[in-house]
Amino acid sequence: MVLIPCIPDTCLPACPAQRIAAFEAGFQESYLAEYPTQPPPCLPQAYTGFVLQHHGGTPVKNRFKTQNNTERFIGLFLNFLEPQDLHGPITPTWRYGVAEPAQPENDLRLDYHMTRFSQDDGYFWERIGVHLLAFAAIDTDGIPPQDMASFDLLCFDYSNPTQPGIVTWDNRESWQDHQVTEPVCDSFEALAALLY
Repeated sequence: MVLIPCIPDTCLPACPAQRIAAFEAGFQESYLAEYPTQPPPCLPQAYTGFVLQHHGGTPVKNRFKTQNNTERFIGLFLNFLEPQDLHGPITPTWRYGVAEPAQPENDLRLDYHMTRFSQDDGYFWERIGVHLLAFAAIDTDGIPPQDMASFDLLCFDYSNPTQPGIVTWDNRESWQDHQVTEPVCDSFEALAALLY
């Protein structure tokens, strides 16, 4: 298992393995609709094992350098949280023009739900495309993602569906048919080794 220690009070309730499997099935369906001759992409086992231990957390060591030597930092890992998982007070979101912030479905923690970045109804999906799968919110010009309405992302790049690499995705420069990415490493295990 990949060990990326996270700040304890940033982790969310445990994520059921079947929720990750259902998400993966939906991702495979979207991917194969776009690339029908490719093998179905799978979430890296190192990543799914990490999510089961540190769901939605902020890593203690959160900085890394891309292959172009650009320093970036992870604000938090995206989550698989559902409104029914929320306990305690709701933290209202300030994003997306939400009119009724006291509802569980408008909790700030759901702003970082995987489907916002990877499925047809997601906020970023049309701009990211189907071959990139976001899994962490990262800084934009040194500003934490928690302080921005939209932000850069750390993604698995499924250009090679059997061995996804990891890239950063530029929120401001990327559009539906033009993705601005920067290579980081070739696996989730390699990312863990890069963090400092």
